[in-house]
Amino acid sequence: MLILLVGCNQPAQDGGSSWDLGAIFASADQKSEGEKWTILCLEMWDKDHVRNVDVLAAAMRRVDGLNVAKIQTSHDAAVSRIYYGTYVRKLDASRQREGFGPEALRDLQFIRSLAAGQNLPFAAARLVPVPTPDVGNPEWHIRRCPGAYTLQIGVFYNTPTFSQRKEAAAQWTEQLRAEGIEAYYHHGEVRSSVTVGHFGPEDILHEPSGPDRSTSGARTRYSERVEALRRQESFRYNLENGYKMKRVLRTADGPREVYQESFLIPVPRS
Repeated sequence: MLILLVGCNQPAQDGGSSWDLGAIFASADQKSEGEKWTILCLEMWDKDHVRNVDVLAAAMRRVDGLNVAKIQTSHDAAVSRIYYGTYVRKLDASRQREGFGPEALRDLQFIRSLAAGQNLPFAAARLVPVPTPDVGNPEWHIRRCPGAYTLQIGVFYNTPTFSQRKEAAAQWTEQLRAEGIEAYYHHGEVRSSVTVGHFGPEDILHEPSGPDRSTSGARTRYSERVEALRRQESFRYNLENGYKMKRVLRTADGPREVYQESFLIPVPRS
């Protein structure tokens, strides 16, 4: 089956819970000017990442065509990165698409082409949202989840009119926790997610199929413990910015519209 996103959605229903995703968005700032992004030129994870990144950043500052003031480095215990510039991702109303102006794409292509001898150290450069501090109670971070898996019930991402995806995920988690629900948040590079519960490998079941009852092509389903949670209206769907997103399943019997349901994700440990 192929799953295709279609432009049809509707607000989630709370199913009787006191938490309200609408209130989260009502308190969000409205950024009509668009979301700020930057070019992630390079990231290094080796034991000498601080020195190596500083050497490459110094080399970039000597390149004609780059603005020295726009070159920034960041270091922590595990990784070092080089960033360049700030660009605004805006909504093109005529095409109903988000995108960047010619300056961002020109700078990105130029940085990717920079060579050091026979090497292209910035060939994997890409546009990413400008890093912002993570928010949320550290005790509720997904890495505190004791299980191997947890049930994802929603994601948030910034748009030209919404720029607080981290705050939204942290606030929803706080509301769920206030009701005694085991909830967690996770902030990725572009999206922030909210999950509930914890589960183990035994909660993912692989049913043999075919005449030989082999595991090849086996159908995967969740345990009753997981399904009991997913049957609750509040946790049935994987919401996107507070909305149920309709998808089209292309099956042997033809296309069928369904809402994206919640699903188990592995708990990150590093």
